[in-house]
Amino acid sequence: MRAMQLDASSDFVVVVRPVPPLAEQRKLNSQHGFNASLSQSIPLNRDVRNKAGAECALVDYGDLSKLPDTSVVFVFCNEEQSVLYRSIHSVLNRSPPQLLREIILVDDGSSAAHLGDELDKYIATLPKVKLIRQNARTGLVEARLAGMRAAQAETVTVLDSHIEVQERWLEPLMSRMKGDETRVVIPIIDGMNAKTFKDDPGGIQLCGFLWSMVEHGIPLQHKDAAMIQSPCCDPQPSPVMAGGLFSINKNWFLNTLGGYDTGISFWGTENLEMSFRIWMCGGTLEMMPCSRVYHVFRTMGGKPYHVPGNTGVVNKLRTIYGWLGEKYAKYALSQLGPAALSTDYGDLSDVRRVQEKLQCKNFDWFMHNVYPDNVLIKSLGDAQYHGLIKAADPTSSKCLAFTRTSGASQPCKTKDTAIYSKQEFFLSKMGELRLANQLDDCIDFSSTQRRLSLNACGRYRPIASQEWIYSAGDQFLKHKSTGECLSPITGTVGKCDSSAKVEWDPIP
Repeated sequence: MRAMQLDASSDFVVVVRPVPPLAEQRKLNSQHGFNASLSQSIPLNRDVRNKAGAECALVDYGDLSKLPDTSVVFVFCNEEQSVLYRSIHSVLNRSPPQLLREIILVDDGSSAAHLGDELDKYIATLPKVKLIRQNARTGLVEARLAGMRAAQAETVTVLDSHIEVQERWLEPLMSRMKGDETRVVIPIIDGMNAKTFKDDPGGIQLCGFLWSMVEHGIPLQHKDAAMIQSPCCDPQPSPVMAGGLFSINKNWFLNTLGGYDTGISFWGTENLEMSFRIWMCGGTLEMMPCSRVYHVFRTMGGKPYHVPGNTGVVNKLRTIYGWLGEKYAKYALSQLGPAALSTDYGDLSDVRRVQEKLQCKNFDWFMHNVYPDNVLIKSLGDAQYHGLIKAADPTSSKCLAFTRTSGASQPCKTKDTAIYSKQEFFLSKMGELRLANQLDDCIDFSSTQRRLSLNACGRYRPIASQEWIYSAGDQFLKHKSTGECLSPITGTVGKCDSSAKVEWDPIP
């Protein structure tokens, strides 16, 4: 049996819920990496530590009724019951009623029994909660769009279905969005352990991206640090977002910005595509430090969504060809493998129509103005040399290449295909030699092991084993600390003789 009662001593909604069969708990535990049995024993309405600083508690957001309200959208597929319920309850319990219009649950083709009739009856006992069911699994993008289209509020706040919001999480988001429909805002995402359901020290704040087309954490960029007066509380621009937690103006997103690229299927890379679309087409993306939400990061092999076939590659290709432009696309394409170059990624007509209608800026603008701390601009924007490293001997057609584990000598490729054969290099002003399709690593030479390798570059200055010097006069590419030369004829470091003379064939 199920029952609901209101606790007279608080505003919490207290619910006695049925427990799913043990076999189903174990199945979900295996799929998602959650400690399901422990989760079932944790109260739905529990206190969680507020990680926002003391300064955040002092921020006055004024009359909340004058701020935009929001519809919170949760998309789920076979989510563990108590994790989903606690997500819902945390939003109900910790959101000012003036700001929370509704919670929209979108069931994206769940098969778990407790997410069927049992869920229907359960949410009927809760205020402001409604449920949309997709007839079959459509994927994260289509499911979110279904929830967003049904939303009644001025703004939509997307949350993952395994979160717990912290006190005063919503006020900073809605306050920042007031009066400007083009602002997209994100909270700090604090980690919650999937085994213990206690807060972890890790999380997600500002994000950049790697050329493998995944987001990664970055510090506050230099251009933004100078503009921020109060680091505790002021908005901080973020080049991209993690994608699972954000607030956006409904009308601007769906009707002006064109919503998601619906050619992106199921799950993956939609966050990068959306971030580029926001920045390049007239919007801003900002992290609000006083808004904090716990997120249960899966462990024990848990996966957020099963992605069929080559969906992940297609999603990345749509983002690359849709937004990066010819100059930058090759850095991402070179990391996807040869098969990606012949993969059908579908029609981009809808993306092009949005770009034309809004006169969206190009990716070069994004790199220099939104994400100038990325490696291509910050570390290699003024590189001394960029191109193929060719044997200076006119009778040779050999170029330096880099295999998975070491240097190599290969027949020279054309400039437009060199990056795919690992023959395109940068030599920075600091003397770091970088492979164009693996820009975050530097070419390292171990004088004791006598081998070349790719290793993480120095954080603030070059590592001694990674410093190189090229002299156009003698045509030697020297390892600074040993004085030995890198030869494209042998693919190794050794004597500085005629066989080691090289010339750079520049790539624009």
